[in-house]
Amino acid sequence: MTSWKRVRDTTTGHQYDVDERLPLAEGVELVKGAPVLSGRGARPRPAKPRRTLDAAVQTAREKRASQTRDTTPTPVPDDPANSKE
Repeated sequence: MTSWKRVRDTTTGHQYDVDERLPLAEGVELVKGAPVLSGRGARPRPAKPRRTLDAAVQTAREKRASQTRDTTPTPVPDDPANSKE
C-alpha cells in the first residue's frame, strides 16, 4: 500500500503529496502537522499552489475598497431623436 506525505516546495511555497517511500528532493520540506495518508484506497490530495498578491495590487485593491460609491442619480439628457412629437 502506498502512503502519502504532504511536502512544501521551499522556493514557490506550493504544497503537494509525495510517496512516503521516496526520499525528499532538494528544495522540498515536510509540512508540519499534515497527516500521512495511508491505508487501502489512500490517494494523494490535490496540489495546493501558493497564491500571493504583490504589494502594488494589494494597495490598489485597498484604495478602491476604501472609496465610497457615489449613488446619486445622474440626469439623462433628453434625446430629440427619440421624441414622439
